[in-house]
Amino acid sequence: MANFSQKYDIIFSNPPYIKRQADLSGVHKQVLENEPEVALFLEDESYDEWFACLFRQVGEKLKKGSVFLMEGHEDHLDDQLKQIQLTFPCVGEVIKDLTGRNRILKVRKI
Repeated sequence: MANFSQKYDIIFSNPPYIKRQADLSGVHKQVLENEPEVALFLEDESYDEWFACLFRQVGEKLKKGSVFLMEGHEDHLDDQLKQIQLTFPCVGEVIKDLTGRNRILKVRKI
């Protein structure tokens, strides 16, 4: 996002959100067989900093009153909501998917 000069009303993201070691045992076999690794995994030790960088960029590029939506890992979204709220002024929630698992982070910049 650093190469974009304007601000946006909405930003959607489906980043890699699985910790390579800590979350691997919960990844379904079909996902491992059919999805590229780069779309799935981040290294455990750089996971939080990777998202900190993403959230800083979102804060810079999102207009006041606008929305950021991100698909994420069910075990990490509550902490990521807290992390993004420390990054820029916003209100947010974690939305469950059809199976009842935390899946989407929704944030509105204030």
